[in-house]
Amino acid sequence: MKIKDISEIEEIINQYIIESKDLFLIENIYKIKPNWQFFLTDKTDVTQTAAVVKTNDGKYNIYFNTDFLDTHVKDKKDLIFVFLHEVLHIVNGDLLKNLWMSFNPKISNIIFDIKINSSIIKYHLKESYNFLKNLYGDTSNVFNLLLCPIFDLSYIFDDSISFNEEKKKEITNKIVKMKFVNEKIIRDKKLLAKWYIDVWFNDFSSDKLLYEVLNILDIRNMDIEVLLLGNHGHDRFGFLFEKNIDIDEFLRPDNKNEIIRMVKRVLEEDGEKKIIDKFITSKYGVIPNPGRREVFLMKSNVYPFFFPNNIDDDCETYKNSHVYIDVSASFERELPFIYKLVESAKMYISEPIFLFSDKIVKIRMQELKKGVVKTSFGTNFDNVLLHALQNKFKKILIITDGIGNVSCDLKKKVQNNMEIFVVLLENNKNPFQGIAKKTWILRYVS
Repeated sequence: MKIKDISEIEEIINQYIIESKDLFLIENIYKIKPNWQFFLTDKTDVTQTAAVVKTNDGKYNIYFNTDFLDTHVKDKKDLIFVFLHEVLHIVNGDLLKNLWMSFNPKISNIIFDIKINSSIIKYHLKESYNFLKNLYGDTSNVFNLLLCPIFDLSYIFDDSISFNEEKKKEITNKIVKMKFVNEKIIRDKKLLAKWYIDVWFNDFSSDKLLYEVLNILDIRNMDIEVLLLGNHGHDRFGFLFEKNIDIDEFLRPDNKNEIIRMVKRVLEEDGEKKIIDKFITSKYGVIPNPGRREVFLMKSNVYPFFFPNNIDDDCETYKNSHVYIDVSASFERELPFIYKLVESAKMYISEPIFLFSDKIVKIRMQELKKGVVKTSFGTNFDNVLLHALQNKFKKILIITDGIGNVSCDLKKKVQNNMEIFVVLLENNKNPFQGIAKKTWILRYVS
């Protein structure tokens, strides 16, 4: 399909939106529509097919490769399929999922793509069945097989397929008999066939499917050659990505200086408070609790009078705060200020500093001064609280945009075990509401 200008794609998609009666898609499209922008590209390092990339300001750039459109997209329905594929990556949250992508992001994308392909065929655009058959027709590559339906279209609409042993056996036999150019990576063809049926017909989580396929295919250290739709352009999501930021490069038209002063003051005041630590100690008392020495004395007919007793004792100590900094993609533009805030309050903060996304990473104050950022771009607040509990921290400062949730069980666990301070981005909900001792709001001025 020859597309000379991005306005042609916009016109086709807008017409589809107007005419579509698919309420699920229309509802989700209208949520995303104000934040998307379309681009044509002939650069394969951006994408070989199509891609969606979330920008730092929360927008979605959707790219279409011109060579791919010329070669594989035959008509408007094919183009709509490609568009829907990118939209569902956004709706499903695939751009921020962390499925062990650090060792091989393509296998995660294959799983995302299969689930989206089967969903589009079954619920939104059954004509895409032929598009996929044409795109991945060369099933001598096992990865093409995974992405392509090798069964009749009627199977997609058969809700009993999971229980139909005859049809499952038919698909299994077909896969077992197939010859692949990369067959040596397959550990067990029957298990591969079972996995293929699960991913196309059963509603398993992407995580479960990934864990299983790693035991079926020997792919941990190989470069996967396959044409992917929606490969997110940079394959960056899920990596522990490292870079440096300039922490002196922040403006102050809002209340950032006020927050620096307040955080320093509260942490300083709180740092002067003594925290009572409980520990077990042994003291001698008259309550009988014979140890080896006492048993020996009593056997010698000597009563020891004093016995060792384990008791809970109190120890007053001063504690600094342990800092957790959100380094997810949505918080990226605030990091120069946040790093400056932490550096300015370093007297009241314990090292190391903890950076959190999907993972928690330690850095030293010297690294923070250099602007070192290590991130997988996602967000997991539960990991923060679990990490603090496991390390028995008494006091933590969490700096975040607040996009995410904290499980209720964890909130109950930490409520009486530690003091939590929060610096939160304006207009976002506070996931630590109810358990935070104090929260500061980072306010923007337009």
